[in-house]
Amino acid sequence: MSKKEIRAHVLQAMKALDREKKGRDDKYLLEKLCNTPEYMHARVIATYMALPHEYNTQDFIERALKDGKQVLIPRTLAHRGMEFCDITSSDLVRSSFGILEPLAHTADSIVSIDSIDMIHVPLVAVNHNGFRIGYGGGYYDRFLSGFAGSTISTTYGCQVCDFTPDSFDIAVQTVLVAR
Repeated sequence: MSKKEIRAHVLQAMKALDREKKGRDDKYLLEKLCNTPEYMHARVIATYMALPHEYNTQDFIERALKDGKQVLIPRTLAHRGMEFCDITSSDLVRSSFGILEPLAHTADSIVSIDSIDMIHVPLVAVNHNGFRIGYGGGYYDRFLSGFAGSTISTTYGCQVCDFTPDSFDIAVQTVLVAR
């Protein structure tokens, strides 16, 4: 299967997940994530605002803030670029992708890539070596190519599959899979 076909197949499976099981899996993944050395040692964490079929990042964001972490979320830029903004000082707006992201006027809340300790990376599918398939824009592969910190993803079992990565793909260092 092509990446496009895998993406479509996995998205369909994610959207079909039982809501109660998804909720239990989200709680399980939250505890696993917050007990990783990557999380425990990080001061500045980048994550994302999840779509309904994705791992629910809202509880993770709240937990990280409660734990005294600085939490960042991405904002997409022209030419498929991306930057991360501190959410405690940002107003959020729905992007063209349908996800919440910081408003453009919050430039004072932009955090340098060198200041980020850990990135919680979204994905649609992932293989056993940590290579991911996202939504097809390449935003994270481009950003991660210059990132030296820890990368971690949370995923449901239906998202793990076999595929051959492209030469430009960047593997996630740690992948946590729901039971």
